Amino acid sequence: MEWKQLSLTSVITLIIVWFAPYFKAYLTKKGENLATHEDLDKLMRALENIKSEFVEANAYATEKGKGLATKEDIGEITRTVENVRHEVSTSLELLKWQLSKRATIHRLASEKEFEALGEIGKALFELQLTTTGLRPSFDKFDPNEPEQDRHNRRYKAWAESHDAFLDVVERHKLFMPQNLYLKFFNIRRLSHAEALDFEYSLKAGQGKLSYESYQRREEKIEAMDAAITEAIESIRHRCGIEE
Repeated sequence: MEWKQLSLTSVITLIIVWFAPYFKAYLTKKGENLATHEDLDKLMRALENIKSEFVEANAYATEKGKGLATKEDIGEITRTVENVRHEVSTSLELLKWQLSKRATIHRLASEKEFEALGEIGKALFELQLTTTGLRPSFDKFDPNEPEQDRHNRRYKAWAESHDAFLDVVERHKLFMPQNLYLKFFNIRRLSHAEALDFEYSLKAGQGKLSYESYQRREEKIEAMDAAITEAIESIRHRCGIEE
């Protein structure tokens, strides 16, 4: 109804605005005989009122259209925000699950690694003790024990500690950082080198250890002790005992 009225008003206004100059000229001339200037003024005021009403109606319709467009825009924006909020919420839940899973795996792996390092530490102590005991710098022994038996007993103790160390390192390799595994491997290699030189020295000296044999021993034990110290420092740093 409002649109029909607006259209009719628009047509009337268009006709009046378009032909107003002609009407004015005509009426002015006609007024010499039939109309007066007062009648002409009344007609022009009426035309101005119609024009004013049309402008107001058109302005109202424009503002109303803007309002409807604004409501539609707000609805679209709201739907977009809700979609984004849902996607962000889903992504956050997935991220939380992934972080929780990673934290759990890290915790379990750390527990396994800590347990492994405890066992390796015990085996490493025994390996160091028996390696340095093959031909100690300051030897204490039972004089009633035959020298060959003493050497065999010491070598057997070393072999057992060597195998135990190798076993515990390999068993826990899965939960061990590669750099620590390589350090333990190097320690075992240096210990094995000392045992081989010990055997060679006994054969070369026909069951007796020469002075040169003890000199070589010092170099090998010093290298193994340095490797053990380096490994221990790495473990302490990794466990947070030292920064």
